[in-house]
Amino acid sequence: TQQERIIGCLLGAFVQVAKCKTKSVELMVPNPQRHTRMFYIMTLGTVKEFRGRGLATTLLEQCFDIIEADSECGVSYLHVITYNTAAIQFYEKLEFSRVEEIENYYLIDGQKYNCYLYAK
Repeated sequence: TQQERIIGCLLGAFVQVAKCKTKSVELMVPNPQRHTRMFYIMTLGTVKEFRGRGLATTLLEQCFDIIEADSECGVSYLHVITYNTAAIQFYEKLEFSRVEEIENYYLIDGQKYNCYLYAK
């Protein structure tokens, strides 16, 4: 029998603009008085054997439907480690724009890594 398991996941949350760093908000939200919320994509992933089938794209598109229905939400954004070229290409294909590079954002096994901030 086929074991039940998660093959893809997107975790995100609406965030109040007022609770975010001013510089990041200025770079991503053109009108923070009108758009008082942002949507932060914390993680998106699919099991390796299911990649390339459109699952991550579908998860994001469903998420975008919810985000776009919220008139107070001005942007969706995420962070991606600078060496993850597959993720970078994926997000750029979905029309995310690179906003900035943030130094030492990740700490993995005692080593610091930069990330890119992407927004749509």
